[in-house]
Amino acid sequence: MLRKFVSFATNLLIGEKSGKRYGKTSNIAPRNVNENNMNNSHLKYGRILTYLGVLPFWITAIAFFLKVEEKDALLLFNTYGSIIVSFISGIHWTISLQKSHSKTIWLIFTSNIIALMAWGAIIIPKPIISLSILTCSFILLLCIDFKIYKIEWVELWFIKMRTTATFLVMLPMLLMLSKFL
Repeated sequence: MLRKFVSFATNLLIGEKSGKRYGKTSNIAPRNVNENNMNNSHLKYGRILTYLGVLPFWITAIAFFLKVEEKDALLLFNTYGSIIVSFISGIHWTISLQKSHSKTIWLIFTSNIIALMAWGAIIIPKPIISLSILTCSFILLLCIDFKIYKIEWVELWFIKMRTTATFLVMLPMLLMLSKFL
C-alpha cells in the first residue's frame, strides 16, 4: 500500500506517466546510477541506509509517547531530525557544486538556509515551534528534490526513495507535533 501511495504521489508531483516527462521520453540514461541496475551496491546500500535512518524517528517518538524520559526523547528526536535535514541539505549542496553553473545558485542558498533552520529547531526551547520547523524543513527538502528531478539532476529511483523516506519520517513527526497542539 505504501508503495502504491508513493508511486501515486510521485507521479502526481512530477507529472510522469509511463516513463515520460513533459510528453517526451526522458533522457536520463547517461547518468551513472540506473534504477534498473539493482546490482549496483551503492544504490542497494543507499536505500538500506536511508530506510534504516528512519528508525530513530520512530524509536524516539515511541519513547516519547510511552513517557520514557519525555524531555530527553524530544531532544533526541529534534537533534536527530536536524542532523538528517542537514545531511539532505548537504546532498543538495553537493549537487549544486557538481552542476556548477549560474542556474545552481538557488540550490546553494536554499540548502544552507534549510540547514540553519534545522539548527534553529535544536536551540528553540518550545517543542511546537521546533517540531514545526523540522516538519517544514522536510517538506521543503522534498519539494527541492522534485524540482531537481524535473530538471533532470537526480534519477527517478532517488525521488521515489526520498518520497517514501519523507513520508515515513512525517508520520512520527506529526504524531509528536500533535501532542503539543
